[in-house]
Amino acid sequence: NLTSNLLDKIRLQAEIALQRENQATALYRLNRDLSETLDEKSLSRTAVEHLFEQFHVASILLLPDAANRLVLPEEKPVKGSFLGIDLLQAQRIFDECVLIDHISKTSNSHSLLYLPLHGSQRAVGLVALQPIDKGLRQFLHTFLHQIALTLERLRLATQASEAKIQAEAEVSRNSLLSAISHDLRTPLTRIVGAASTLIDNGQLTVEERQDFNKVIQDEAQRMSELMNKILDMARLSAGTLVLHREWHNIEEIVGGALTRMDKM
Repeated sequence: NLTSNLLDKIRLQAEIALQRENQATALYRLNRDLSETLDEKSLSRTAVEHLFEQFHVASILLLPDAANRLVLPEEKPVKGSFLGIDLLQAQRIFDECVLIDHISKTSNSHSLLYLPLHGSQRAVGLVALQPIDKGLRQFLHTFLHQIALTLERLRLATQASEAKIQAEAEVSRNSLLSAISHDLRTPLTRIVGAASTLIDNGQLTVEERQDFNKVIQDEAQRMSELMNKILDMARLSAGTLVLHREWHNIEEIVGGALTRMDKM
């Protein structure tokens, strides 16, 4: 009996050690693949595939939209995907951020386990999967925690990128306003100067008056073109203007710019 008990104990310890080794290997593979994900779609595929490989259950990862409403993935299902879920029930659990076993009558009559993915401050998504052995629940939560951390990292990276783009856009906008102010000031100055000369100097010849009138006309036309461009840029920034890209000869663009500079 003593020998048998010792053998059972050694066998149990070996099984526990092997299980821990397998779990450590599974977490390593998961983190390796998660580190290579660049967006939420690839993260969703990676999560579903690893959950199927490790726990042998079908699952689905639901992510919230801008209104914090869970939406079904748009991409085609991958191996281990499960689509027959109660989206309203998933939304309620996501909003309440609670762990629950919910028996849902799906197309395959599966019982589903709904698990919110907890970020540092709030739920960042939800996984619905077929029930697993309770002895694996703790490891499952560790598994999902890694997925949640990666999801939060991706979102923080996206926010940082958007903030950088917004800052760069603000710099470009300020530079543009400065350039526009200069471009508007030049024709205005020439118009005012020509008009003042016409008014104050009554001894100008007909040809000289025509020259000053031509200056006023050209600079007014230039200002009109600038204002149209400013309005187009405002519509472009608001997303109401659609760009139609066309090829242009670089020599014509440079030549036009040089011709415009000669008039300044």
